[in-house]
Amino acid sequence: MGQILEFPPGQREFPGVPSHRVRHRRVAEARDSLIAHPLPNLAQGPDVFSWVIPGSTSPGFSSGLTWEHLHQKFPKLSWTRSVWFKGCIPKHAFTFWVAHLDRLPVRQRLVTWGIDVPDTCVLCNRFSESREHLFLECEYSKDIWRTGRDSRLCFPSGLDMTKSL
Repeated sequence: MGQILEFPPGQREFPGVPSHRVRHRRVAEARDSLIAHPLPNLAQGPDVFSWVIPGSTSPGFSSGLTWEHLHQKFPKLSWTRSVWFKGCIPKHAFTFWVAHLDRLPVRQRLVTWGIDVPDTCVLCNRFSESREHLFLECEYSKDIWRTGRDSRLCFPSGLDMTKSL
């Protein structure tokens, strides 16, 4: 085991180690950690670094393994290829994705954010405007979906938005 750090004679600080009077908590924590750990001792052999991720140990850093460990995998959804494809219109794909996450700024959400707007549907002006109402339940929207379904212009293969009609 190596020796614990001690101040060199006549010095109150270590060269390269932040002062004990630092203002940032993280810097102070790093300083304390550096001072608390023993120095490496060459009698114990060369210093060895290894990158450890649960289920894997390697002598070098692997960005691929780190990425896989930090980002959980979600199952592929059946409709993603209908939205995210080479020729997609980015604005449409993004809007569909935001709608899927239920993050569209529909009037019902705007009211909950404290914005002073009526919460009635902008299309029919009868019911509260939610994601479901705006895209599937509103009579105006249903007519648009029917027109698109009948003309076969709006729906890519594998995406059937008209099941609830």
